[in-house]
Amino acid sequence: MKIIVFGATGGVGQSVVKQAVESGLEVTAFVRTPAKLETAHEKLTVVQGDAFNPAEVSAAIAGHDAVVSCLGSSQGMKRSSELEEMTEHIVAGMQAHGVKRIVYTASAGIHNELPGFSGS
Repeated sequence: MKIIVFGATGGVGQSVVKQAVESGLEVTAFVRTPAKLETAHEKLTVVQGDAFNPAEVSAAIAGHDAVVSCLGSSQGMKRSSELEEMTEHIVAGMQAHGVKRIVYTASAGIHNELPGFSGS
């Protein structure tokens, strides 16, 4: 199986990429800053791009069996449409290339991001 991971340089994304290649999957890491990616592996391909750019997202999705989104917002817990916009680009790219599987994961609250929630 060949997957593409968006948000591959964040904490959750790094873990997903590492676990995926170690389990034998072919993985593409879609990242803004390739130098932030801590994993190197023969089954890992790195594609530099911006999830706000629909053409880059769509081109990167071509040839994959599934998408994993580990995207976060640069706004933290503030109201923002960033994730909505990036997800729209991913869904459009999936539709364009016939990809029907997506895993969406988020980490809100694990580092005391939510008021009153310690994450422990």
